[in-house]
Amino acid sequence: MPDHMSADATPRVKAHKLVALYLDTLENLMSPAEYTNLRALTIASLAAMAEPIDPHDARSERRLKST
Repeated sequence: MPDHMSADATPRVKAHKLVALYLDTLENLMSPAEYTNLRALTIASLAAMAEPIDPHDARSERRLKST
């Protein structure tokens, strides 16, 4: 444990691990069709957020995969 952390400090979970946990939970709770629709909507929303708002905004270089 680093010197700057107290003994009772709770380690932070990385965001991608939380997202994976949430998605796994939703997949188990939803019907396959509902989960497929949610996944498609989520990927489309992320792709839309990566697009530039106007011509002066830099285009995102990230490519989102829908696999």
